[in-house]
Amino acid sequence: QMEDFIARNRARHATAGRAQSMMKRLEKLERIELPEEAKTVKIRFPQPGRAGVKALALKGVCKSYGELKVYDSLDFELERGWKMAFVGRNGAGKSTLLKLLGGVLEPDSGERVLGVNVKVGYLSQHRLGHLDLDKSVLQEASASGKKLSELIVRTVLGTFLFPGDSVFKKVEVLSGGEKSRLALVKILLDPPNVLLLDEPTTHLDIPSVQALIAALQEFEGTICTISHDLHFINSLAERIAHVEDGKVTLYPGNFEYFQRRQAQAAPPPEGAPAAATKPSAGGDGREERLRERAKEREREKMKKEQAQAHARLEELAAQLSDPAIYADYAKVQAIGDEMNVLQARLAELERALG
Repeated sequence: QMEDFIARNRARHATAGRAQSMMKRLEKLERIELPEEAKTVKIRFPQPGRAGVKALALKGVCKSYGELKVYDSLDFELERGWKMAFVGRNGAGKSTLLKLLGGVLEPDSGERVLGVNVKVGYLSQHRLGHLDLDKSVLQEASASGKKLSELIVRTVLGTFLFPGDSVFKKVEVLSGGEKSRLALVKILLDPPNVLLLDEPTTHLDIPSVQALIAALQEFEGTICTISHDLHFINSLAERIAHVEDGKVTLYPGNFEYFQRRQAQAAPPPEGAPAAATKPSAGGDGREERLRERAKEREREKMKKEQAQAHARLEELAAQLSDPAIYADYAKVQAIGDEMNVLQARLAELERALG
């Protein structure tokens, strides 16, 4: 993230000083090379049976929680091979939509239609599928319909943080996070052809997330996922479903493309100079002077916001200069996301200020 900031800003007169300062901090940092095995974890998972072109659909679906109406006559369809992420504000209905598709939640009216030869798998943090508590981790992972060698099963378990003798632990003694990872392993070892995943990266470390991404990129079935991990979504999703006000709007491309489309559709940033209006003939110019003063106030407001954004960027860069922070993947990613937002806003302000 620091290198990205330097590359973006070292050539700009207004930010060259900050970029130079950050370069000096970066030079003092010790670069940490990842172990080679952490870079090269790659597993070829089994592929599902082939489904029909129309994989799964909701037709005229209505769903309410008490007086809160979430969906009213919703039509939604998935096709074979789609890799899709649901996005939207908290409470917009993403999890409800995923549960309706998975048959976990019954609609108040309307129907759920399965395509030809479709087998649906639904996995969330709170619904881990059927795990036999009396079995060991290895026995439970091996109890899929696929005939897989113990070496393959143990390799997959190791990738998802069950190394060595931990595969002999009883399922009943596992933590919630461990059970979630085991349920994910089971689904990957015997995958359905429609896979519905709610926050699948929550209990994974960085190499495990990368292994999951690699497996799902090669997955030949249909995937729908909800995730707060933007790296995961951008690496996997080829379509975005934006859930808002009971409607689902589809966008081709990944989350970055969706963000660009949203930005294009958004109103101009607050404080952007308005087009000049010619004063009425014979007027004394008073309205024009008032407009000019208002524009100047807005410019001062934008300059203040610009200075605050630069200051915040430096704070975040200082946090990233501490090697200890890289032990917390979620925090590093959150900092990176905030820096991206700040940089995008600074670009808007620079355009508005000319």
